[in-house]
Amino acid sequence: MKFSNRHFSFAITSIALAVVLISFNHCGLNAPKTNKKIKTIEEKQNHSPFGDGMNEGGGDATIPTEEVVMQEVFYGVKSFEEIYMSMSVLTGVSPTAGNVDDVFRSVSVQLPTDNDIKSFSSVNQVSVTKLAAEYCHELVRNNNANRSAVWPNTNFNETSGTAFVGIKRDRIIDGAIKQFWQIADANMFEYNMERNEMSMLIDELLAGEANNSTTTQNVIKGVCTAILSSAHVTIL
Repeated sequence: MKFSNRHFSFAITSIALAVVLISFNHCGLNAPKTNKKIKTIEEKQNHSPFGDGMNEGGGDATIPTEEVVMQEVFYGVKSFEEIYMSMSVLTGVSPTAGNVDDVFRSVSVQLPTDNDIKSFSSVNQVSVTKLAAEYCHELVRNNNANRSAVWPNTNFNETSGTAFVGIKRDRIIDGAIKQFWQIADANMFEYNMERNEMSMLIDELLAGEANNSTTTQNVIKGVCTAILSSAHVTIL
């Protein structure tokens, strides 16, 4: 990783925020169905203890058993290769750029091996965050079309004292959310909670840091990492 210990802590701090960003009303899970037969309410009510097919009130109680479909969720998280390539597509950063591939190889054994949502753990999330941090490092440090596509109106050479004031802060947050979560402008109001969390993260990352462009870029990397490593990206 090309972070100092302090800068890498930005990415680690974002792990907690990534958990907050798991919003189930926005992240749907694909759930294959498993059929299980159970007694229906009507069958229980009409069941005769004498086993003669008649209910207590008389009449035929031989109502066909209704097959109730029970859902078991197990298919919903991306595998390590899917996460690796998804982050590349969303950021526009090549998986072989800089140290991205090296980081992937070092954490791949700690990323989800398949699509089983039940196997996803905190260890997986830490590795996802490390990989996202490296993608964001490459994205933010390079002044190219990919960076401009995410943050077209952001001056990365501006000092941190003014780079996150008012609408400038909103542009940094909204640009990453719209790009990485594929959200349209018209639907951004649905993500106000997540946007507020990102604003608080910016305040935490700015605290005690020098007022220069290096801090500006590092804070943007932190925001980028939190959004790119969230469930909106890792869940199918």
